[in-house]
Amino acid sequence: MEAANGSSDRGDIAVVKHFEGHETFTFSFVLRNDELNIDRQFNMQRPLTETCQQFVSRLNANVDKVVAKKMKKKQKRRKLEGAEEGGDAETDGKVLAILKKRCGSDLGSDDSTKIQA
Repeated sequence: MEAANGSSDRGDIAVVKHFEGHETFTFSFVLRNDELNIDRQFNMQRPLTETCQQFVSRLNANVDKVVAKKMKKKQKRRKLEGAEEGGDAETDGKVLAILKKRCGSDLGSDDSTKIQA
């Protein structure tokens, strides 16, 4: 069901469940971020003895891990797009260094062995 502001109800709620007699509870929610292309459901089962601070720390760590992964992927995509538009000196230098290591230190010593991007 879509809300008036364009967000779905699924992304605006969290579900906490505890069954009497169990020593754990479950916590579920959906994290959405259009900018980072995140649409992920989190499901956590935690002990009742865990403090609120421990729970929030665990929750932050889980979310941070997903956000960091998406940020890294986004940065990699940007770097690749930049390389396609003409390359960047840092990447070209790394490629040359790898080739020198594999092919011998004399690679790149004169103009005839330079690598064209």
